[in-house]
Amino acid sequence: MQVLVPQARRGRVGFAIPRWTTDPVEIRQGIPFRCLSVAGALLAAGYEVVWFDQELDLDRADRSAAFLRELDGARALFIWMNELHPIVQTRNARLLAELVSARHPQLPIAVGGEFVSICPPHVLTVAPPVRCFLRGYGEESSVEWLEHLDGRRPAEEVGGMVWLDGERRANAPRGSARMNPEHQQPYRALDLSEYAQEGGIFGNGEPTFTLGTGRGCAKGCAFCYWYHHEPGLLRPAQIIELTSELRKRYGVKQYHYAELDAFAARGRPLELARLWRERFDDGGWFTLASVEDALRYDDAEWSELRRGGLAKLELGVESGSRAVLERMGKPHTAEQVLALVRRLHAHDIVPMLNFIFGTPEETDADRLETLRLIAAVHALAPRRITLTFRLFQPSWGTPLGERAIAATPDFPQSLEALAQYRPMLGAVDARAMPWLSADVERRIKRLVDHYLPLSISQVRPAARGRRMFFGALRHMARWRVHSGTTAFAADQWLYARCLAQPLHSTLTV
Repeated sequence: MQVLVPQARRGRVGFAIPRWTTDPVEIRQGIPFRCLSVAGALLAAGYEVVWFDQELDLDRADRSAAFLRELDGARALFIWMNELHPIVQTRNARLLAELVSARHPQLPIAVGGEFVSICPPHVLTVAPPVRCFLRGYGEESSVEWLEHLDGRRPAEEVGGMVWLDGERRANAPRGSARMNPEHQQPYRALDLSEYAQEGGIFGNGEPTFTLGTGRGCAKGCAFCYWYHHEPGLLRPAQIIELTSELRKRYGVKQYHYAELDAFAARGRPLELARLWRERFDDGGWFTLASVEDALRYDDAEWSELRRGGLAKLELGVESGSRAVLERMGKPHTAEQVLALVRRLHAHDIVPMLNFIFGTPEETDADRLETLRLIAAVHALAPRRITLTFRLFQPSWGTPLGERAIAATPDFPQSLEALAQYRPMLGAVDARAMPWLSADVERRIKRLVDHYLPLSISQVRPAARGRRMFFGALRHMARWRVHSGTTAFAADQWLYARCLAQPLHSTLTV
């Protein structure tokens, strides 16, 4: 729990971040970077910000009593969701709201953040102790809501607000996606020492910070949660200056630059790499790019990027099927992905590839093409690649999401109903994807939850007997991935019964 103090004070607000990972908290979540710019906007507007992060200030060390005391005389409380994870964040947002309301029953509470922003207004249940929801990025709407509470702005002029006035009312989100450098001040004002991750996305155990250096995406992929999010980016010089300050203060040399479309402007990553090389002689950075943008770079430019600190690059591959990729709005091919991965390896840049299964109209042949691409890229350098697998999870307002929702009787129409629905995506025999046949749904759940993660696992059990058994089951998993066969899953039962070694899962709850 920390208090951020502006130069000119207009009042005090609370700012709480609900934890987004499941219990128990096994690894540090890292900097809640999407929250910092909203807190920065409040700070720039002259408000003291009482910063309370549930993971650090309640679950790791209970500082809630001090937080509640600091809220004496506060004007309002913002509860801001940093990630898209629906169930855990929603439950924890309610927990934080009730915790504060028990001591400060008259304190207005607004809930916002990324998950709130992708929800249509009718899904957001406005009920005490929550006064309203704020959809959108939040830097402008958070200040507008405080002006509304002070009687200086009508409710209809608070961007993205969802509230009750006899009936549910909703304003469209508005405001610029541009990232204001002034709003990055919390990176400097907060003590971030507890936010350093052990390896984070790099997976190497080295201290790592995650910085929000970009947001939104203009690609408009038909499946993506970020379909309606306007892009905004910090300039390379701003990123390097902030990185330099944090390196000096904390000694952290490894940075996850959290962006969704980092290579969209062709010269920007090259400029970032040049500035990194000029300022730093060690460490590295990670970011995310689209395949179509990454294909524009030649070997000389990849060499420049690597010498300028780029250590790992995430790519939204999603599928190896041309038909699926066309429906998604992705112009690359499986052959281009394979060539790009070879090029990244040649320049000692670790690729991280994302794959989705279960989109509407996906066929067995489509899945087999994707499985073959996965096997091919993995075979290039099994210990120098990261692969993630997930089920298609429909989002409101996206072309593929709306098609899946239309095929789903009684698709969740409230946060409470969504909390009941989401766990069914992780249950093999539960029916959660009716745009697919029941048999196909079971098969792809087995692939995503078990066979694909096991097939690429680098786990090495200590005991020789368990190691041999694990190797045999992994060999079986690789055969299943190669053939696309998941029937008669006795080997999965044996794994759960005899080994129970956790496998990587990308289902967010």
